[in-house]
Amino acid sequence: MLQKLTAEIIFLEPDDVRPAVIELGELGFECEVLHWTEPCSEATWILARIDTELDANDFGRWAQSLVDGLGGDLVEAGLETELNLERKHRDNERL
Repeated sequence: MLQKLTAEIIFLEPDDVRPAVIELGELGFECEVLHWTEPCSEATWILARIDTELDANDFGRWAQSLVDGLGGDLVEAGLETELNLERKHRDNERL
């Protein structure tokens, strides 16, 4: 059964973001560049979503292997709804 899984990825080098988004798109991901900012940092976060039959654990391992080759760091990966709740909580803590 297909389920929507999401990977939250951080790139410390802004020049790595565009090529990564293109490559992830070619693999079937929908990518969203987030406009989060950190003082004294050029870090850029993206959300990469895909419909897949992988379970959350297998997806996390696959996403990690992809991100390693793209110059980013996998922050978290899992079911879309679970990550939305965690992200909302983190966003509220930043305010």
